[in-house]
Amino acid sequence: MGQIDFRDYLNSNNKRAKEYEDLKLELAFKFRKIRGSYVLEKTPSSTKP
Repeated sequence: MGQIDFRDYLNSNNKRAKEYEDLKLELAFKFRKIRGSYVLEKTPSSTKP
C-alpha cells in the first residue's frame, strides 16, 4: 500500500485513523531520541521491508 492509498484509507476509516494517531503518539514518546526506530515502528506492517 502506498502512502497516498494509506492516507485515503485513514481518511475513510475514523476508527483506524484514531488507532494510528494513538500509535504515533505512543511511539513518538517511546522513541523520542531514536528517530529511525520511530519511523520503522509507525510504518504499516504491509509496507515494512
